[in-house]
Amino acid sequence: MLLMSFEQGQYGLGRGITAMPSMHVALCMFYFLFARQVNRWAGYFFFAFMLVIMTGSVHLAYHYALDGYVSIVLVTGIWMATKPLARFVLAPRAAGAAAMQPVAAAA
Repeated sequence: MLLMSFEQGQYGLGRGITAMPSMHVALCMFYFLFARQVNRWAGYFFFAFMLVIMTGSVHLAYHYALDGYVSIVLVTGIWMATKPLARFVLAPRAAGAAAMQPVAAAA
């Protein structure tokens, strides 16, 4: 369908590949945010990976650069907004797990 539209010279809305925001870059940004909390070097690796994917998606005309920038901003915002929620949801589980530790039998 895309190739036929291109060959016939039909350009317009819905006849391209670009999409806003870029899920390619969004996933890579998520990987970077997660990896940097696990290991500094993993964070560096996934940051470089995100730059390669973003550059490639623009260079290969899958996305405009703005699509990638919007993805980075949105994923970072969602990451920061859900941190307090994650702490709130996971805190009772951590407290419950500590309370369920076996008690040493009195001699």
